[in-house]
Amino acid sequence: MDCELCGKPATKKALVEGVNLNVCNACVKLGQEVRAPLVPVKKTVSAEPLIVQAIVPDPGTRIKQAREKFGLTQKDFAIKINEHQSVIHKLETGHLDLTLDLARKLEKALHIKLIEERQDVTLSAPKTNNGPVTIGDLIRLK
Repeated sequence: MDCELCGKPATKKALVEGVNLNVCNACVKLGQEVRAPLVPVKKTVSAEPLIVQAIVPDPGTRIKQAREKFGLTQKDFAIKINEHQSVIHKLETGHLDLTLDLARKLEKALHIKLIEERQDVTLSAPKTNNGPVTIGDLIRLK
């Protein structure tokens, strides 16, 4: 861990101008030393895939079909769920991205599924023998 003031290896923590910083022996005098052991943080890679919640493809069509199945106009449905009619219209036409909160609200009102759980996609970087992978290794320029 590096000193957050000068860049040398940090060995202590200090309160400098109201901010807790990791500092070296030389920079600790610029603030008040905090008597807490400096413990390096280990970064671990989980072997389990990350499960994320995502909106289903083409939610607008599902919303419109379910709303029509209940015999509601956009205006009536908007009043029922306490939203603006323009929000319902934009969702159904695909001009507004559906948020998870609004999707949950619509799922409850229309008894449909708009959120699905997916495994998070991980990016694999090309193997290089020149050191660690950088962002430049992941980008392909035209």
